[in-house]
Amino acid sequence: MRQGRGEGRPGVGSIHGRTMGDVEELAGDTVGPVTRLEAASERRVIRLGHLPGAMLLALLALVIARAQHRLWWHYPIGVDLEIPLRAAQRWIAGGDAYLAAAFHLHGVDLPFLYPPFVLPIVAPLTDLPRAVVLAPWLLLLVGVAYASARRLGFGPLVAGLVLLWPPYAEALLGGNIQILLFGAFIALMYRDGRQLDPRARERPAIVDGALGAFVAAVKVSQVHAWVYVLRRRPAAAALGLVVVGVVVLVTLPLLGTDRWLEWAAQASRAADPTWGSIGFPLSRYTGLPISLAVAALSVVAVFAVPPRQAGAWVGILTVIGSASPHIFAFLFLLPAMRLVPRGIGLIAALLIATYVAALIWSAVALVSLALAVTDRDIRLGPRVARWLPRNQLAR
Repeated sequence: MRQGRGEGRPGVGSIHGRTMGDVEELAGDTVGPVTRLEAASERRVIRLGHLPGAMLLALLALVIARAQHRLWWHYPIGVDLEIPLRAAQRWIAGGDAYLAAAFHLHGVDLPFLYPPFVLPIVAPLTDLPRAVVLAPWLLLLVGVAYASARRLGFGPLVAGLVLLWPPYAEALLGGNIQILLFGAFIALMYRDGRQLDPRARERPAIVDGALGAFVAAVKVSQVHAWVYVLRRRPAAAALGLVVVGVVVLVTLPLLGTDRWLEWAAQASRAADPTWGSIGFPLSRYTGLPISLAVAALSVVAVFAVPPRQAGAWVGILTVIGSASPHIFAFLFLLPAMRLVPRGIGLIAALLIATYVAALIWSAVALVSLALAVTDRDIRLGPRVARWLPRNQLAR
């Protein structure tokens, strides 16, 4: 039976039980002044409904503009490329690539933290003028960053604007490889905003495995993407591990085992929550032993995430498990921010853009809770509803 105008259940795009088409029809109705007044009231409700979102966007724009001013005037351009280049120069000269004293320094003199196999890869670049190395590197990062935003589902214009958000912007200005790691994660988990599942075998196994292993090999505390591949497509994960193993074995004669021992010691020093440049780690609030336990649990939790929204949950777990997360590590929260209600996503983006550690982790907690409530596979919303008294729900 065909329903009449305004009948049925209120749904998406409806106001007080009417659809948007009903509102437009009322606006053109000339039956009487009451109907015209009702139509005007409906349009006023529509306009007011957009007001909170517009205010959040305006506030977010102001906070981002402030962060951009600080980055452009005070952040050293290309610093995260210069650090490994200098480490490679020391290694070539027979010196120590992993300087313990660098933890008391700043800027381009900060400690080199990447695994040893990075040294012979970047060593040939040390003989080139820095501008010749830096320019194409930054262009590559901008292209990968834009592609990751588009692949995640942002439109052509919005994807460009999203790159102004500090987790993107700081990594781009500094030339940080986190952009490539996040790009690999998005390539593994998404296509045109659609969640991918390695078990669906839409790509060769070695591609899925290499994407996950690449992230884990460069930043061991961000092993979660590879673990998810291990859960959903073990053969692909094994192939990715083989690829990394080949790189390690090929470079081992050049590096020796000592470099790997030095890197392990450097990683231990980098996890110290008292280090001034550690970023925004949980260990500053919980202490190192508890934060290490939380990081281990975050890896185990990958085996329990619902596949339907795995990209969002694995991203959240990657943030929680990161040993020394700087602002760009919170890029991994972006998939979840796109799934939660828009207002909550904007609030999270705003909190992260402040560079205030407590607010940043509040954003992680807010997005995680919102995703848990809205995720159909977790069904936290109905569970919470059953716990609340009936009169609480009525409010």
